This record gives sequence, structure tokens and C-alpha cells, in this order.
Amino acid sequence: MVIYFTGTGNSRFLARSLASALEDELVSAPELIKQNRTGSFASEKPWVFVSPTYGWQIPRTFRRFIMDSSFTGSDQAYFVMDCGSGTGNAQKGIRELCAVKGFRFMGLAEIKMPENYIAVFSAPDEKTAEKLLRIGEKKALKAAGQIKAGEAFPERKAGVLGSFLSGPVNRGFYRFTIGDRKFRVTGACISCGQCAENCMVNNITIENGRPVWHGGCIHCMACICRCPTEAIEYGKHSVGRRSLCPRLRSREWGIPPCPCSRGRRRFGRQPCARPWIYRLSRRSGCRSPGTSHRSTSRSPLPAARGARRRGSPAD
Repeated sequence: MVIYFTGTGNSRFLARSLASALEDELVSAPELIKQNRTGSFASEKPWVFVSPTYGWQIPRTFRRFIMDSSFTGSDQAYFVMDCGSGTGNAQKGIRELCAVKGFRFMGLAEIKMPENYIAVFSAPDEKTAEKLLRIGEKKALKAAGQIKAGEAFPERKAGVLGSFLSGPVNRGFYRFTIGDRKFRVTGACISCGQCAENCMVNNITIENGRPVWHGGCIHCMACICRCPTEAIEYGKHSVGRRSLCPRLRSREWGIPPCPCSRGRRRFGRQPCARPWIYRLSRRSGCRSPGTSHRSTSRSPLPAARGARRRGSPAD
């Protein structure tokens, strides 16, 4: 069974690749977490846990979910973590988790994916992101082959730096960086409620048509990256930066594409259905299908608002 944790799509993409190659069941932990539920899982196949890297460790929310869930059947546990730079000494904490849960730790596979922690870092351009996705997919399929063969992933050597990053730096990361005070909403908000719907920890509510954060943010970046009109910002650093796994269709995340076919022809190596190609509608200034393109600075995504008013389909 493949169980994944994701905010913006990288881990979901890898988990789907793994589940497909392994012909195994796929489970979304965020869906259960949002319902304040844990899992009661049974599988004779190895457990495969897929997650992003939060401060060079497995996300605490995902760790807590695994701790509170029950697992019967196989005792083998493989972990796959996607990251922007590295996982540090995350395997130490995962070994401890496996010892508590009675799992036989079968190793940690580290797969670099497009950076999506835009509260601190910058997202890569499209070409770089696509390259990372292709490499990541190949590594996921290689990992699936090792799991099928019952082989353990190669042991990772963290070193002093890795231990420092996964130890003191991780603790500082959660203490000083994780928080929602810097989130703000711009005039592009259309009161669709997607941010509240996408918040797995139910930290967002809609009040007077605008999202309000309540202090329990885990920095999964789902609200900001999956906003259909890019109306949410994190301070000044996130302005103009969005990151979503571009291989995941917009229909799955509920993000409608730019409705302008002329914009696709003018700018498109990649189709508008990819979430972050919403930048095209900003560049083109399109307001509805078939209208002329003009530069505009009044609203970041007039096409998206026009699509909502006119009830345009998602695809």
C-alpha cells in the first residue's frame, strides 16, 4: 500500500507513479487528516510512505498520522521523500518511527523535485521543473523495482552537516519559520473557498468572503499554490512565484485553466491546463475566450475571474 502526504503535488505525483508500477492501492493521508481521522490499514504488500521534506525531516503532521494509525499485515516499510536540496539525516528519525510502529525499515529513497516552498525559496522555471520531473519519475520507477524485488534501499550517509540540518535547524525551522502571520489576501480573491477546502489541518475559514488563518499552519503551501487566481501571498517573497507539480491536471486540484485559446497558441509550449501556466493569462491580459490580448496591471488574473463569472469548464 502506498500512503502519501502532499500539499502542492510533488509527492502525489511520485506516489501515483509508485502505486501504478507496484499495482498497489493508493491512499491520501491529507484527505484523512482533514477529516480528523487516522487510518486502520491492512496489506500483505510492503508499506510505502511518500512525503515531502520539511526542514530535512519527514513532516511532523505525517509522522503523527503514521503514529496514530494502525497497520496489519506486512512489516516492511519503505520511505520515499522528495526534496529541493536534500533530506539531511531524516532516516534517523524514520528508523525511530519504524521501531515504535514495529516496522522493518527498508530504507529511504531521496528524490529531488521542483522546489515548492515558496515562503522561503524560489520555484524553478518550467524547463528545469520538467527536467526534474522526468528524472524523479525514473527514480520512482527504479525504487518500485527495488520494492518489488524485496530489496532495501541503499543506506544513506548523512554526515555531520545532515545531522545538524535534521536536528537543530529542523527544530529552529518549526519554532521560528512555521506560522501564518505573513499570509495576506489581495484584491484578486474571488471568494471561491478553495484555500479553506485545500487546508488539510482546517486552519483556514472564510469570513466576509476572505480567508482567515487561525495560527495552526504547517506550511504545506497548498492554499497559496493552489489558489486559482493567485490571490494569496506570503509576505513579499511569494509574489510572482507559484509551484505546483505541472504533470497533475488542473481538474484534480480544482484549478480552471486560462480559457483563452489564443493565449495557448501565442505562448504555449505547455497547455493552459497545467496549473502554473496561469501566468500566461497574466501576461496576455485575456478577459474571456476570443477577446483581444492586452497588457494589464489592474488584476493579476482577469481570465480566471471571467471564467468563474461565465461558468467556463475546468478543461
